[in-house]
Amino acid sequence: MKPLRFVGTGLLIAVFGFVAFSGAGMFFGLKSGVMKNFHEYFGMAMLALALVHIFINFKPFKLYFKGWQGLVICAIIVLSCGYAGYSLKGASGAGNPARAVYMQALNLEISKFKGAFGTDNAKFSAFLEGKGIANFDESLNLREACAKYNLKEGEILNALLPARAPKGEAGGAQKGKNSH
Repeated sequence: MKPLRFVGTGLLIAVFGFVAFSGAGMFFGLKSGVMKNFHEYFGMAMLALALVHIFINFKPFKLYFKGWQGLVICAIIVLSCGYAGYSLKGASGAGNPARAVYMQALNLEISKFKGAFGTDNAKFSAFLEGKGIANFDESLNLREACAKYNLKEGEILNALLPARAPKGEAGGAQKGKNSH
């Protein structure tokens, strides 16, 4: 078991070094797909190695949780998990800020939404025509329009929002098409 402990601990330390290096690189702006993949895969390997490390060293590991030291360590773990959950939810309790923006967008009048997001009117008109909707009331908000015209939020949002450029392309030009 000792050679396994030596190799397992050594691998865990090495993988931790790779995760720390890639994490620092991403923090300082090296956010390429390679760096992100490197960080994620080595992070998963580190998690697996940490579990193996705990399994191999379970007897000495249990000693950390005896007496007052165990109470302190458990308290630190519980407080850390609580803080992590609190910080992921947000100090205001609002949760994901993208969700808050989405909820506000659903309450915008269609005419204001079109102006704010640069809706392609031809695309939106074609969408309405395809759904058989004439005399569309743009004073309604997105939720009201969905209810009145029996539309799904996702489909009306897709019709209202401009097309996004595929990932990695600048300026919104599509592959294979000239932008001039």
